[in-house]
Amino acid sequence: MRTTDGGTNWTTQSSGTTNNLSSVFFTNADTGFTVGDAGTILITTDAGLNWGTLTSGTSNFLKSVFFSDQNNGTIVGYSGTILRTTNGGTNWTPQTSGTTKELNSVFFTDTNNGIVVGEFGTILSTTDAGTNWTVEEISTTNFLLGTFFTDANNGTIVGEGGLILRTSVPSPAFITANLKVFLTGPYNGPGTMTSFLNSSSLIPLNSNTAYSTINYDYTASVVGSIPNSTIVDWVLVELRTGTASKQK
Repeated sequence: MRTTDGGTNWTTQSSGTTNNLSSVFFTNADTGFTVGDAGTILITTDAGLNWGTLTSGTSNFLKSVFFSDQNNGTIVGYSGTILRTTNGGTNWTPQTSGTTKELNSVFFTDTNNGIVVGEFGTILSTTDAGTNWTVEEISTTNFLLGTFFTDANNGTIVGEGGLILRTSVPSPAFITANLKVFLTGPYNGPGTMTSFLNSSSLIPLNSNTAYSTINYDYTASVVGSIPNSTIVDWVLVELRTGTASKQK
């Protein structure tokens, strides 16, 4: 659908396809792209009066399209699909994402620096226009559905269950900590732990059940099942810059 009065009225346009369409992006007032099911890529050069089909080279569901300028664009989709164009959408080249997960949204802050988000807390980042993608580790397994940056540093990611993640530093910014934790209950002598809670089905699937999100001020992690029989319990680790309550 198309509006020319700021959204007061919307006019239906003919796409030429019955496939589901999931994302749209315009590089100027006339030239736009939309992507969707079965590897669909559509292009218009007349503000949507006519839509043509482009070759994607994939049958995967394409979920999101973004252009950093009129020439450089990226599309992401199911099964870790990432497609890249450097000639305004005429040709699309597959990139290696390093994952087979569903990718739902892509955003570039400039030609080279981009972020992709997807299912099970997947975040990918690139600093070289997608030649290489790095998988970032975060503390959620929720599906991530959208991302937006207002500048190179400030960005927001949203996902299922009302999840909102925020960054205000150059992304990614992570701390690697080498930790060893012995829990009071599962501790079973020097260097060992017991999986009694696991085998007795006493480990909750929601971390909020073990550690209150209200008391500890964090975003809960939820899993569909306990991954394996060696898991002993939830552990909440807080990395803080000070000792004051809720100081991150």
